[in-house]
Amino acid sequence: MSGDTPDVFLGCVVLDAGTDSGHSPIPDEQEILMTATFINIISVDPAKQQEVVDILSQGTDDLIRHRPGFVSVTLLASADGSKVINIAEWESPDAAKATLGDPAAQEFAKKVAALGTPDPGVYKKVADFTADQA
Repeated sequence: MSGDTPDVFLGCVVLDAGTDSGHSPIPDEQEILMTATFINIISVDPAKQQEVVDILSQGTDDLIRHRPGFVSVTLLASADGSKVINIAEWESPDAAKATLGDPAAQEFAKKVAALGTPDPGVYKKVADFTADQA
């Protein structure tokens, strides 16, 4: 990663125009309303997994969820203890970038980075499936 943006928060970016249909094709690049989803896969020593989850939970509860444009965070812990996945949704890419640049958010990122190794990648949504409505 370049610049001062911590790897632990900036992993994968998914831009989504969002639709309510059962199957959503890739959104047109000209779409006006965009959301941003950051997906961070953090590899950890199984003995440190809960500590990483606790730091991410605290950072989300104390700081991230109060930021403008925040939508949600989902934290997943692998059954074998080796990974934590942080999925953060934002109303816009700009809202996400503003949070990533916040020094307080960067402090939480440094704590997580000291305990694990992020595995970043850039993704785009190619399809979205939901259950059939009866």
